[in-house]
Amino acid sequence: MSEGRRQSRLDLIRVAIEKARRLEIEFGAELRKDAAISSFIEDYRAALVVSREVMERSAMIELCSACAAKTPGGCCFMEVEQWYDPVLLLVNILLGCSLPGIRELPGNCIFLGERGCRISGRYHFCVNYLCDTLKREIGGEMMEKVMSASGLEILKGAQLEYYLRRWFSLRGIDPD
Repeated sequence: MSEGRRQSRLDLIRVAIEKARRLEIEFGAELRKDAAISSFIEDYRAALVVSREVMERSAMIELCSACAAKTPGGCCFMEVEQWYDPVLLLVNILLGCSLPGIRELPGNCIFLGERGCRISGRYHFCVNYLCDTLKREIGGEMMEKVMSASGLEILKGAQLEYYLRRWFSLRGIDPD
């Protein structure tokens, strides 16, 4: 891929990040005051904690980070960030995440860092994908725990995203 095309794709995620930041500036205080949104955020945050703990105990984070460091273009491939829209990025801001504007690991997703994903609210593929190496290395009961925690993380994230989209829609606002 040409350098110009890579740059234009990087510009797309930067535009989405900027939209998410503008949404937070314009509506963040109101969103945080909404009891349902606060509840969805806390439910999602709790699911994220459980998911992260299970992934750490299973060595998944270590395995994925090592793979990404030596295999650019794996599951955290460059441009996977294009799947992230302003609402999911806003979710991350509401969770207190800083959205990176530069790649820490060349050849990989802009959100990937040396210790895994640098944001909390991840696209469902990023949470759910389990390569053959992970299946082989983790396996058994621990894999069931990973899948269960991942499923809950995806569910709670989807509920929050749905509610946010509905919140914006009811106000005639297109967040994308």
